[in-house]
Amino acid sequence: MKIKLCGFTNKPTIEAAIESGVDFLGFVFHRQSPRNVDIATVANLTKEIPNNVSKVSVTVDSSLDFLQKINDTLNPEYFQLHGQEDIALIEKIKNKFPEKKIIK
Repeated sequence: MKIKLCGFTNKPTIEAAIESGVDFLGFVFHRQSPRNVDIATVANLTKEIPNNVSKVSVTVDSSLDFLQKINDTLNPEYFQLHGQEDIALIEKIKNKFPEKKIIK
């Protein structure tokens, strides 16, 4: 079984999750969420996470340009699409970022 936790906004909770054996760390990029974080903050928070822990970018109806900014800065292993993204947009995302895994 794999464990994914989301909504990280600070280093102590990230460290606790890693110490507890989390496999995936999720970061929410959605302004309406109380757990929203900006890309620069996540870049700083994830500088020292171990290679066996994957970063998940959680977005809601984001543009390809915004996903590109996330990708360029954080290089997450996963994009989690948590909005109304349709099959056509998901296909565009897959084509633009073929190395990324998608969670929908």
